[in-house]
Amino acid sequence: MTNTNEHNVKRIREFCELVQQNRRIDLYDEYIRQDFQDHALTGETIDRKTSRKFLEHLHAAVDRLEVEVLHCVASGDIVATHKIIRGHLRASLMGMSAGDTLNLRVMDFMRLEDGQVIEHWATHGALKAADS
Repeated sequence: MTNTNEHNVKRIREFCELVQQNRRIDLYDEYIRQDFQDHALTGETIDRKTSRKFLEHLHAAVDRLEVEVLHCVASGDIVATHKIIRGHLRASLMGMSAGDTLNLRVMDFMRLEDGQVIEHWATHGALKAADS
């Protein structure tokens, strides 16, 4: 892996751990560029502000949030992750109800510029929910 690849993988792993899992939303701007675009599953393009609000909603809705990065690889400015997001819902989220257990498998592709994410694409597997 080249130094650029290693640096980009490190940045994304940090983002997953610190911002997504550990709820350090105060670090969001350090990892996500001002002109960020999220190419959502719906076909819409979501801006940085809307993407941040979704992450804040995730943090508010999920107790015991765990983001397990199974794979994280880079090729130049593109980083791909395969991860599982787990937790216990205290509020509804993505069609699931409070009290359900979240077990979401996600594949992400992110394009970085100068160590920050400028574009994001994702797909996720079926949600698994169980009453607690």
